Amino acid sequence: MLGPTPGPVKARWTASCKALAACVQSRTLNFLGSTCLTQLHPGLPAHAAMPANTSSYKALGEQDYRRNTMSYAVIVTGGKQYKVAPGEYLKIEKLEIATGESVTFDRVLLVANGDDVNIGAPVVAGATVVAEVISQGRHDKVRIIKFRRRKHHMKRMGHRQWYTEIKITGIQA
Repeated sequence: MLGPTPGPVKARWTASCKALAACVQSRTLNFLGSTCLTQLHPGLPAHAAMPANTSSYKALGEQDYRRNTMSYAVIVTGGKQYKVAPGEYLKIEKLEIATGESVTFDRVLLVANGDDVNIGAPVVAGATVVAEVISQGRHDKVRIIKFRRRKHHMKRMGHRQWYTEIKITGIQA
């Protein structure tokens, strides 16, 4: 709309701006004020990324529901740490294991099942994570260019890192 807005509309938005300021001061403001604005103006749609009722796991989606209620663990492989949960797919540094075989990770730093959290010092005794090897492959090429200014010298290189894709099948604590 171009030009000034009619009086009643302007007054309504002024009232909502005051209410929005009250929401900010009372710290009840949700993502970008979507909850406050939808309560003040029922015609406005709620923000798609943040449901109005965040206490309901179904509103967050099945993936978040699964992550918030099931067990997970932190493992070490290939010099990196990964947070894993049963059923997840993961690309890790290459392991010399054939496709379809099972692999067991015994360097488990943390195991959590709901509210029960077991932290190792440095590893959790007796805890293992079992996974199935899905595939072996290489990541996309990373290009490296080195050059020297004013010398008409350039060196181009590329690198593709090998990986092993696994599916986490179970966590035993």
